[in-house]
Amino acid sequence: MKKNMPAAIAAMSMVLLLGAASGAVNAASSFTKQKSQATAPVEQPIKTPLSIQQLIDKENAVKLQPGEIRVMYINHGQSNPDDMLNFNYMPYRYNTISEAAQKLRALTGETLEEPGNLPERYNFQEAVIDPVIPFFLSDDYKKLRDELKAEAVKSGQKVIAKKYKWTSGSATLTFTRRGERICLHSGPAVVLPPGVTYASLPGDKDEDLIINGREAVYTVFGPHHYDLKAELTWSRQDESQDYKLTVNNKSTLTKEQLEEIAASLINP
Repeated sequence: MKKNMPAAIAAMSMVLLLGAASGAVNAASSFTKQKSQATAPVEQPIKTPLSIQQLIDKENAVKLQPGEIRVMYINHGQSNPDDMLNFNYMPYRYNTISEAAQKLRALTGETLEEPGNLPERYNFQEAVIDPVIPFFLSDDYKKLRDELKAEAVKSGQKVIAKKYKWTSGSATLTFTRRGERICLHSGPAVVLPPGVTYASLPGDKDEDLIINGREAVYTVFGPHHYDLKAELTWSRQDESQDYKLTVNNKSTLTKEQLEEIAASLINP
């Protein structure tokens, strides 16, 4: 019996050792499993700032409804060296003159005047009411630009845009005869700053006229006006409204015919 004691003790020690070893293996296995299940750190992508053009495109992607105008200022000297505003708008379009007249009166209180003495076979095509864009040298323009510029500089934005509902408007009535087109534009008179005048483009030829006692200017356009051939302009007697008849290059209307149309709109 005494002879077997060492063997029994040795056997028991072996069992204990094996148990300890098994525990170590299980612990190591558990550690490895936990480690494998741990979430590896995810590298966050570096956001690349949008380019000026991408910022502009993003703003322009916002759709406008009829009667809305978007004014944009680009706070970037290289992209906007002249420190200008950008205007984008959605006009009102009508298939009848009566509908356009109702909208113009609601917007501005003005009566939409329809030309008479149109040559035969000229048909009404559409009426469009556009917002009045402030002249870039006017005080209204400069005030709006300075407001948007100050906001852009303060916020650090490179492109800033504001959307407005417009209430002042000008109207255009278009009449066509096959490929010929004549348009009557009417809207608030543009008041130029002191010392500022309109410059004629190369090839333009102006002629002063008197129609029903009202001063008018007939202009034959040079090659820099795309599809426009000629125009006849005049102002309301109180100079609050400007009027303009334009014809395209396919038009066969003479100066005298345009004078007759204008005479139907000018009270003696």
